Amino acid sequence: MPLSNYLQPSRDDSWRKALLLRGPRGLAALTRLTGLSNIHELVTRHAQAYPPVVILGDTFNKMDSIRKPSTPSPDSHPATVPADSDRDREPWQAGRLQHQDITSTVQTTSPTEHPPRSMCDTRINEAYPGILSDPEWLIYTILTAISDWPWNPLGQAAKQYLFLESDNLDHAAQDLIESPAARSWWEALPKNEQIMLGSGERQPDVQRLARRVEVYLEEPSWRLPWGLTTSNQIGPRLPAARLCDDEAVYGLDEPVSCWRVPVDSDARVYEIAVPSDWIALCETYPKLIHIPPEWTRWGVDAIRGLCADWFAVARDWDALHISMAGLLTTVGLPLGIGAYGSIFEDEIGSELTVWFRPRFGEPSFVTAFEGYEPPV
Repeated sequence: MPLSNYLQPSRDDSWRKALLLRGPRGLAALTRLTGLSNIHELVTRHAQAYPPVVILGDTFNKMDSIRKPSTPSPDSHPATVPADSDRDREPWQAGRLQHQDITSTVQTTSPTEHPPRSMCDTRINEAYPGILSDPEWLIYTILTAISDWPWNPLGQAAKQYLFLESDNLDHAAQDLIESPAARSWWEALPKNEQIMLGSGERQPDVQRLARRVEVYLEEPSWRLPWGLTTSNQIGPRLPAARLCDDEAVYGLDEPVSCWRVPVDSDARVYEIAVPSDWIALCETYPKLIHIPPEWTRWGVDAIRGLCADWFAVARDWDALHISMAGLLTTVGLPLGIGAYGSIFEDEIGSELTVWFRPRFGEPSFVTAFEGYEPPV
């Protein structure tokens, strides 16, 4: 999609649908909602008919839940073409995998002259009856789907298979955009419905987390200044989308507790809902960088990169809100801004608000989270 399309002021349903069908996360969510269970199924359907150019990792770790594999983060091990000595390394460290390695890893279908390309042409309510009116179930299902892609060894290269399905997902995208459960995803942060996660019965130490953010902002980095985050309240069974992100609950004592924080009415919150929001932030608070290895792995093809200067952003804004719409249309989408490459982090796992300073009152206990079980 041309850059000019991302900058359109129009935000009607047809434009939102086009953005969902353009980004890998939007497509991953839609394929799950129409019946595709995981990356394994996507690869087995397409691998022989459409051999991938590059696959990261040399084994496939099937994930049927929101839990991520308990392996070290691939961030510290950028993808490279493996030497012979690399063959004995761990799967997440291996560099590139050729087509013959894929066919030995997954059970592929028999090749045909004209392989089927339409496997996601069902409507959402056919695959998940009632999900479009159930915000908790809908968000859980989507976050379960997209959690596979940044962490799965096959995820990055298998993205190309998602685009083979885009023509079949038009009706599903329209269903999602028009659904009551998703309508609020394109709206501004609900300041009276913010949830912070805590350990057991201990109230979150807001001041300690705020000091961590201050230290982070002093260090030059393209990464978001993590530390002080909240998430929109959803419902009694799944109080917040952040609970579906394993990185968010890692290190917290169980049961994870949910605390409501009253956000100040005049808090300045920048919204990321569509790619043009990220582009505008980078152009207003520009920071030129050399392309990090992570960006190359995520699909950015450029020598120099443009990102947001978070120290400068924090001078004018109190927080950055990544809505569910932003998660599906903007996070992990490689962009070209002028002569520079750019991408909004590909490892954000849920809707959330990243606070540069606490602009809310004392947290009040809501509930202890014991886990979520979908209706089916």
